[in-house]
Amino acid sequence: MTALSTAPVVGRLGMRMLYRDTAAKCLGRGTLRPLSSRAVSENAKDPIKALLADIPPALFLGNPSGTVAIMQDKVVDAGGDPEEVLAWVRERGGFPDKTFGVRTRQGFDMRPKAPSKHYYVVPEDALK
Repeated sequence: MTALSTAPVVGRLGMRMLYRDTAAKCLGRGTLRPLSSRAVSENAKDPIKALLADIPPALFLGNPSGTVAIMQDKVVDAGGDPEEVLAWVRERGGFPDKTFGVRTRQGFDMRPKAPSKHYYVVPEDALK
């Protein structure tokens, strides 16, 4: 078993620090210096932005031009917290929305409607 397989799941910056720590130990250096702000990408500074940028947008939901729709279940699957993501989206001018459940047949039908799916409408500029 390697050291990386027992390490907790961390973000990109944490992995970079983990590799720097391992390299420093191998080279016999005792102290580590933090990375400069120029060496850290914008996505590493904003983990929610990095998370949303990695998720492919949903198509054909009728969101306004200049925005993308990102499904909430995809955010949860990627390890994001829906409440934190919603706060981040609202800070940047986005908003939550949901699809409407519909039946394929009209009239009396005992089958339940498909559940609504929640998604975030995010300005494209917020993800760049």
